[in-house]
Amino acid sequence: YVKVILSGESFQALSEGLQEALFHIGGAPKEHRTDSLAAAYKNDKDVANEDLTDRYKELCAYYGMNPTRNNKGVSHENGSVESSHGHLKNRIKQELMVRGSKDFKTLAEYEQWLHHVVENSNRRNSKNFKLEQSALRSLPTHKTADYEIKSVKVSSHSMINIKQIKYSVPSRLVGHTLTVHISQKDIIAYLGSSVVFSTERRYANKLSSKYVIDYKHLIHAFIKKPRAFRYCQYK
Repeated sequence: YVKVILSGESFQALSEGLQEALFHIGGAPKEHRTDSLAAAYKNDKDVANEDLTDRYKELCAYYGMNPTRNNKGVSHENGSVESSHGHLKNRIKQELMVRGSKDFKTLAEYEQWLHHVVENSNRRNSKNFKLEQSALRSLPTHKTADYEIKSVKVSSHSMINIKQIKYSVPSRLVGHTLTVHISQKDIIAYLGSSVVFSTERRYANKLSSKYVIDYKHLIHAFIKKPRAFRYCQYK
């Protein structure tokens, strides 16, 4: 299974990708192995079971998996995984060359193309996988949370600050405190139990501006002021 990661080695990326993979294969193994990923390990202690982050420990416990990692500085312990990873990256490069372009209209289109490449690559192991699939543990009915929760107050300028980016929200929310669910791709804000705002998540290192402004959020307040947009610098 492969997933496009937008947020680096974050816990959201780990949680989303791992849970999607488990539901894709239809079960959970007894053990989940990773390297010294900061989203999973604090990297303070040599003993892996004592070095887990709370969120990764809870994630593995939810699926009944024993979390493990290779010993620090001994990366070849994960050699079979790293080797497969290298072969997959080379295959993707070759498939892009055959395709003739690295341009995709949307992220969803790129992900669909990647899944097709991986599906074709997996066919040679499909018989062996089906034998092991029968030994997987059954999955819970629902996935556990794969997003970060943050409480934010809407400023007098009708904005909220999320991960160094300021997003405009409907002006009626000024002064209210929102509960925000932050995932890799989306930001969803709740007032009580009602969704009052949602948008695509943006990343500070990929934007020239730290503001994401939707004029429709502000127009109701500004329309009362003559020439309110005259010196506006938002784009």
